[in-house]
Amino acid sequence: MEMVDIGYGAGSRKEFSELSKKVIGCAIEVHRALGPGLLESAYQQCFFTNCI
Repeated sequence: MEMVDIGYGAGSRKEFSELSKKVIGCAIEVHRALGPGLLESAYQQCFFTNCI
């Protein structure tokens, strides 16, 4: 996947990439813990409670 320059400089691309990995990893962790089939609000609550 190609990184898109959003105009904040080269350092911010790395920070954006690291933050993205953390957020996606946490979302996957929440989904594994809760399993499929719940409403989005349940996943959101768990995500914000445990990951942020």
